Amino acid sequence: MTGQHTATINFDVQVRLENRGEHWAACIEPPGATVYGATEAAVRARVDQAMAFFVRSLVSEIGVERFRRYLDAHGVKNNVVVSNGRPAKMRHTLPVSFPVEVAAVA
Repeated sequence: MTGQHTATINFDVQVRLENRGEHWAACIEPPGATVYGATEAAVRARVDQAMAFFVRSLVSEIGVERFRRYLDAHGVKNNVVVSNGRPAKMRHTLPVSFPVEVAAVA
């Protein structure tokens, strides 16, 4: 389709895992969200789901360029590549997407 673009969006987040006895919690920065699961594996899967939902929802609402500016304004290192089948310029070079840092808290 003419005008069809794809975007690859990578940015650093910190995930803090907490075992809260009967369930696990994962605090995600940014966007400042907490997700829960019955097990550590379940809460890690929820982190992936929550971040995918966050990115897709925000990008569909405000667009890729405004999302990039949002990340920049909040000091979040990011790599956003928009491509229409040709090589695109990269804004930042990052080795990985998320999670960048995970710490388990007992």
